[in-house]
Amino acid sequence: MLKVLQFSFYAVFPILFLLILGYILAGKKFLSKEFLNNGNTLVFKLLLPMTIFHNIYVVPDLKDFNWSLILFSLGVIVFLFGLGCLFARVLIGERNAKGVFIQCVFRSNFAIIGLPLAEALGGASGAAVAAVLSAFTIPLFNVFAVIVLSVYSDQNKQHSVKHILKDIVTNPLILAAGAGILCLLLRTLLTELGDGTLVFSLQHDLPFVFKVITWLHQASGPLALIVMGGLLDFSKTRGKLKNIAYGTVFRLLVAPVVGLSATYLACQLGWFHCGAGEYGALIALFGSPVAVSSAIMASSMGGDDELARQYVVWTAAFSMVTLFLISAILRGLGFI
Repeated sequence: MLKVLQFSFYAVFPILFLLILGYILAGKKFLSKEFLNNGNTLVFKLLLPMTIFHNIYVVPDLKDFNWSLILFSLGVIVFLFGLGCLFARVLIGERNAKGVFIQCVFRSNFAIIGLPLAEALGGASGAAVAAVLSAFTIPLFNVFAVIVLSVYSDQNKQHSVKHILKDIVTNPLILAAGAGILCLLLRTLLTELGDGTLVFSLQHDLPFVFKVITWLHQASGPLALIVMGGLLDFSKTRGKLKNIAYGTVFRLLVAPVVGLSATYLACQLGWFHCGAGEYGALIALFGSPVAVSSAIMASSMGGDDELARQYVVWTAAFSMVTLFLISAILRGLGFI
């Protein structure tokens, strides 16, 4: 169990460190407000899309997908989305905070923390399952995020279906997810040569292009966290403490309890088999702190960006405890 606690700390501490670094640098006027705002835009429009494209494109072969597990995972996310919408009406008063709260309920940091966490808990099998799930869950996260942030945005008072659809199809993160899925499908459909290699892939045939994509992907996480830390203003937490607490509890306790309880029930009903790899991946999917990109999107789409940044900070901090407890309980029960 010490190994699980150690991994939770190692996985989350770098996020907190970069947030604190950005906060200190901004406080010392080393990072200007203009730099932070421009950095926010750069991350949203270029770097995070490259991360999403990269993470989807490097998914292993599609031939051995467990479609029952994939559809189940998407169904749980849909349920959490509905749960967030319901409780946002009851618990959250401010209009532009509702979408941010809903996003916190259903959207985990699966890309940055979830994938390595799944490997730590479920081994190579957990990493493989998580990689496959990411190709489907990350696009759904972004579509739902665009919907709720558009509906509860301060920027636009009229939210027709046409307006929301426009936000979805023009969102950089969704465009990147669509491009990644398309390229993944094309890569999978291309005939293999006699030695098992693909006829064409970015890694082998356009390595210089893939290297640029990889560099941009690697830059997105650190820069996003430093910018987010620089934009943090803890003085603005007055009046937001209840909203911060609600979102943190739903993300770190309610979501994993719902998701993992449903997983156990589905396995008992024989919908699919769940070994250590599957449980490791689903702990990462449902139990990780809220996605870093959630705050970037909230800032760009008229949501309560300060509340979104607070969610990133506090869910990351408390996840070191909740991930340890969840992992310890499931290991004690023999699931991982």
